[in-house]
Amino acid sequence: MAKLIFTGQQVDDAIKKVKEGYADVSKVTATAADVRLGKRIVDKNKVEQEGKLTDGEITPQVTIKSASYISNSETNYPITFNPSYKVEKSGFVSEGKIGVQETKYIQTEEKVVEPTGTTQIVKPSNGKLLSKVHVKPTPEAQDWPMENFPCPYFYFYINKTTSSSSSVICRFQKDTLCSNISLKAAESLSEARVYLVPVTTSSTSTSYFWGTVNMIDSVSHRLRDDIIELKTGESFTSLSSNFAPAGVLTFTNNRKLEFKFTEDFDGMSVYATNENYNYSTMALFLYDGQTHYAVICDAEKWISGAQKVGIKTTSTTKHYTNRGLPNKPMIADGINSYNFEACGALISNYAPVYFSWNYIDEKTSYEMASMTLGGGTKYYIPKETRKLNEPIAKIEGTDLIWTAVENATSYGIKIQKNGSTSATNKTTTELSYSLTSIYSSPGLYVVSVRAIGKNIASNWFTINWNYIVELDTPIIELLDTSLSWDYVENSSSYAIYDNGVLWKTTDTEIIDLNKFSLSEGTHKFQVQAISTTDGYADSKLSDSITIVIEKLDAPTITRDEQVILWDEIENAQKYKIYKDTEFISTTKETAFDLSNIDFEAGTYSMSIKATAPLNSDSNFSNSISITMIEAPTLTFSSEGVLSWNNIANATSYNLWTDNELVYSGNLTSHDMTEYVESIQDMHEYRVQAIGNNGLFSSKSTFEIKGDGHSFDTAVAITFGSDGLTIEDEQIDDTNYPIRYYKLKVLESDDYYMYTESSYDTYGELYDSKQNQLDYNDDGGSDSNCCINCSLEVGEVYYLAIRQYSKKTCTFSLHIDTTGPETDDGPFRPEIS
Repeated sequence: MAKLIFTGQQVDDAIKKVKEGYADVSKVTATAADVRLGKRIVDKNKVEQEGKLTDGEITPQVTIKSASYISNSETNYPITFNPSYKVEKSGFVSEGKIGVQETKYIQTEEKVVEPTGTTQIVKPSNGKLLSKVHVKPTPEAQDWPMENFPCPYFYFYINKTTSSSSSVICRFQKDTLCSNISLKAAESLSEARVYLVPVTTSSTSTSYFWGTVNMIDSVSHRLRDDIIELKTGESFTSLSSNFAPAGVLTFTNNRKLEFKFTEDFDGMSVYATNENYNYSTMALFLYDGQTHYAVICDAEKWISGAQKVGIKTTSTTKHYTNRGLPNKPMIADGINSYNFEACGALISNYAPVYFSWNYIDEKTSYEMASMTLGGGTKYYIPKETRKLNEPIAKIEGTDLIWTAVENATSYGIKIQKNGSTSATNKTTTELSYSLTSIYSSPGLYVVSVRAIGKNIASNWFTINWNYIVELDTPIIELLDTSLSWDYVENSSSYAIYDNGVLWKTTDTEIIDLNKFSLSEGTHKFQVQAISTTDGYADSKLSDSITIVIEKLDAPTITRDEQVILWDEIENAQKYKIYKDTEFISTTKETAFDLSNIDFEAGTYSMSIKATAPLNSDSNFSNSISITMIEAPTLTFSSEGVLSWNNIANATSYNLWTDNELVYSGNLTSHDMTEYVESIQDMHEYRVQAIGNNGLFSSKSTFEIKGDGHSFDTAVAITFGSDGLTIEDEQIDDTNYPIRYYKLKVLESDDYYMYTESSYDTYGELYDSKQNQLDYNDDGGSDSNCCINCSLEVGEVYYLAIRQYSKKTCTFSLHIDTTGPETDDGPFRPEIS
């Protein structure tokens, strides 16, 4: 037991306090703990006293600060408060609720993080929670991949040997199915890859094939664009070549890579081709008729089974590969070793598919082979985020334009015409390129552009371009009365517009407006070239040529015996002569001798109209009545006597010889030997009956045809605006190398005189006095002559045609108002 020791003074003091009732318990504040411990408060007389107890407190006490970490806005992190109290007093506990339940929410926030290449701890602000973290793209601190990083490739060398003697080989028979390469169980079909990579070579040999298989594009450091990726369920059919078997390669849906031979193929020799390893190999090449492909897989995802195929046989032909195929995993040819780690995708162990023949001795099954995978190389390529951005391109007109790309030093352009097996590639530092500098012909094209940086490139941005070439716009001019233009290449026809409305369509480059009855007023002509060839569009409308069609004033005619006369009409170029309402002739003069027209006896109303190219004919003039008596009927005797019948109401007769008046009297016959040297020569005799009171007849004509050997014996021909054709004219170069024609015109007009012949012809035109008016050598089609001249009624003309060197030739003579067709369209020389 413990022993308490007090001093006397201490005891005395304590007793004194108790005796005197020193402590006033009413002034003592007790606590709930005092009550809970059962303490009793009494005075000195031991009478229990009541005291004061301090206020009770709500427990637990919750304090929400005024900071913004707790919010009334709902988040995924609620906190619910239920206010309540518990008071312990005078030895008992009282409980209850105060207020209402309340819910508050912890605020959240998003953070943005800059990648640094090191581990980062992302923390929220004090009192908050993280709802999302944004990681910015990896900064382009350096070009990717690293400069001079090696691009793996495979080298193949395949032999096809044919000898005079047979050797033991492995033959893969038709319908043999190789089905022993499978996708590993842990690999997914979506991640598996089978690549058909074009093998480039400069070899033209039929006995060996060497080539390089580059897997990676040297600029973009990604898989080449021309690699064919065989997806699940797809097949590739190979044609037989000197180095590739005929067969079908299939990536099956049941996770296998199979090859089925569709023709026999003589494979490998039974003898080892490598002294260190007893094996023979033959690379599996596929051929589509143009390109050989190597079959490449990712060796880490595939596994080879033990299937043996082929039979042992003998043949003079065998195929084998004696280098380039690894017998164990290795890095690709040309790369020693490297160790490279980076943020990128790992493409590992690119492995070629080949056939292997394990040779031990003749007691083993060396006659069979196995399809297998070779070793490859590990290679890291950057993630897609490491590419340059694609340029955004469009085509304006024939220019390809695109947006600038950050970090690009140049841009690659690729254009391929629809149906072509090859593309044209260009490089530029500009932001545009003229596509017509690559291709000028129209058609469908696939156009691509990509950005190129330092050992990095973007994806191709591709546009389908339907290149339509608009025909050149015709350049038109007005030549006399003809609208003319040059030939527009690739056009099939031309549309002619009058005041904006389609008027005519033609396939020639000229149209004579004077041949059409244009209405009075203003005409604006335009021409559009039309094409029916694919890839070409019609041209724009040409500039316009304006002409104004005005109606000419009507002439007033008078008569002087056989001649009608009138005053010149402004702008008129010709005058049309009408008998009653029948058109009979034209003239450029202001007088017309009616006796030159054949009239039967009777009374006629004569009138004229003024006319001019590209103008509207005038109204009819006033009319004049004439009465014609009967024209004489001529006969010519062998003695040279020209005679005619007696005409009623005739008082005299006029006689002309070759347009010269030689007699006027009342006789009805005449000896022509008085006026010509020889009645056998070519001559024209005309007789007219004259009566009282201005009566007269038409002139009757008798012609002695010439042989065409000279001016005097020229062949007489008569024609009007309808023209004529004389076929199969012969020229004898020995005696008469030139053919002469005497021309009689029934209507004044612009005439073309031209030949049609396989010979080189030459033409000359003379007046009645044999003065040369014009000549031509090759103005018509090919080497034919063509003369264009205005000929008048009543005048005499001579036309001489010959072979250029005055040799024998055959030709047809044409005289008309349209002219010949030439290689460049109708011949239209200036009017003489």
